[in-house]
Amino acid sequence: MRESSKIRHTLGRAALAVAVLVGATGCAQIPTESGVSGRPIGEIDSGDVFFKATGPRAGATPQEIVDGYIFAQADLTDNWQVAREFMTAEASAKWNPNHGVSIYSGDVELKVAEALSDSAGEESAGGESESTESEDSEPTGEPAGEGETSGSERPVDPAKIDPDDSSIVSVVISGKAKSSGSVDSVGHFTEALSGANFDQTYELVRDAQGEWRVDSVSEGIIMSVSNFQSVYRAASVYFLTADQKFLVPEVRWVPRVKSETYAVTALLAGPSPWLRDAVHTAIPESTRLMYDSVSTEAGQAVVNLSSEVLSAQATQRALIVSQLEATLTKLPGIRSVLVESNSIVMEKDVDPNLIKDPILATSPLVLVDDTLKQLNGRVADELPGVGSLSKYHPTALALMNDVGQGVFLDGEQLIREIPNAKDETDVLLQGASLVTPSIDRFGWVWSGESRQVGKSNGVLSVVTSPDEKIEVSVPWLSGRRVNALRVSHDGARLAVISTDGSSPQIDVAGISRDDKNRPVGVSDPIAVGGQLAGASFLQWVDESTLGVIGHSATSDGSGFYSVPLSGKSELIAPVEQVTSLGIGRGLRSVFVSTEDGRILTRSSSGSTWTELVNNATLPTFPG
Repeated sequence: MRESSKIRHTLGRAALAVAVLVGATGCAQIPTESGVSGRPIGEIDSGDVFFKATGPRAGATPQEIVDGYIFAQADLTDNWQVAREFMTAEASAKWNPNHGVSIYSGDVELKVAEALSDSAGEESAGGESESTESEDSEPTGEPAGEGETSGSERPVDPAKIDPDDSSIVSVVISGKAKSSGSVDSVGHFTEALSGANFDQTYELVRDAQGEWRVDSVSEGIIMSVSNFQSVYRAASVYFLTADQKFLVPEVRWVPRVKSETYAVTALLAGPSPWLRDAVHTAIPESTRLMYDSVSTEAGQAVVNLSSEVLSAQATQRALIVSQLEATLTKLPGIRSVLVESNSIVMEKDVDPNLIKDPILATSPLVLVDDTLKQLNGRVADELPGVGSLSKYHPTALALMNDVGQGVFLDGEQLIREIPNAKDETDVLLQGASLVTPSIDRFGWVWSGESRQVGKSNGVLSVVTSPDEKIEVSVPWLSGRRVNALRVSHDGARLAVISTDGSSPQIDVAGISRDDKNRPVGVSDPIAVGGQLAGASFLQWVDESTLGVIGHSATSDGSGFYSVPLSGKSELIAPVEQVTSLGIGRGLRSVFVSTEDGRILTRSSSGSTWTELVNNATLPTFPG
């Protein structure tokens, strides 16, 4: 047996066949409980494919068994039946593939770490035992000590294993690769930290026929990046803001085969804990999917729900249908949705006019010679009704709209209203070193001390006027330095860059509000952008993606990164000496200001920047 080998999981190998999906081949366990070729995970959707793996061949070595077992986990059909063929019956019974997915990049290096030989088997085959005990020695009756083996088994040097030696009765194989990320049991993707490795250990024993089988495995499944992208897709599951005005997505990764069924199952199960107190669902509790399936035909998805929804009034029915429509029409090939309950069609008698991923402005405001102006192409136009900022030291802006209503950070210690035409302004917040502010859709200005220590430990300040201020507890910011924060356009989520003095962390949390839409709490967060080793500026690109100025551990300089809330980060374009970042909606509406007073926007080629003006700063959109 070779001491080590590498698994190269390519689509061309004979052990796994890939075919275009022409029909359902069985429904795998749903990875929800109760619930890169230059592009990041989350943006590639190559269409429905399925894998058909083959079971173990007779006489396969332990490494070949582990190789096949890993690769067969991309075949989800019949509850991973082929992968189970590589396991003992006991291991298969204990294995829970729905625990999640560990995703690796590159190759998995397999290496024999331990092996045991049956010395009694060697003697019966004519070999001599290496035992130093005499034939007349009596058993002690004491259990084997630590590092010893019981019975007739003895350790074998892994480097000297003969694959044809039938006396070898058990083998431990270790596997190591570069970690790309993981998907938990409800389908949320967490990007791996830069430099993180993926480690697994497999214990193999011989079955009754003398064939090697995996006898001890970790929970969940493991998969290469390429196989993961071929087998899974991102599905946006839509919930409602508490005031039922906006649709709020939570991205879940589901198998491509029957992804409509998995997405609806996730919707019925409700939001994850981090988002639970920030959103609402119109779907009654205990509602389930009839027949455990969503049928599709000619671009229409038919959803048949249990009878709990029949008692809903017209407004609630409309919200239920809207959530299902938003969730399913985001999937490839679905153009319309028919919702039924016990085969009774649920009509949307009223239109709730829900807002999804709005465009708040088409061009940014910029600061030119202490005056706010509208940037239109390469020209900065006057903005009526806004006073001069010449008496102040504006270092950041936050806008309510695109006509100049909002606030600015005056130096580091004051947040003021942008003055009107009469130069009237109020101080809304004062501190020692305030974070760049963000305004939510209800008019609340979010900021706080950048150094979260002392009485400001784990607290953000939220204000609407000099007399109305709320201190919102954020315990996970305790002891950290806040570099940037931004509230999503729906007002339900807060994104924060903070650091503990060594490496930055990008977190996203849910915002809970009272019946007057006042912020009352921030949830425990999810971490995103694990590959970034540095981050300074932050904005929302769209409803499920952040735009970040930062750098990775392997990059030579800083750049603009796309950071999905559930997916893998991607460097979009290098850029240096950035002093502020503004984003409208989408990766084609990105603007930065630089230390030498230029406003740049992304070029049509995508990886370079175009200069618009050279005497301005602080490109800013509402939010």
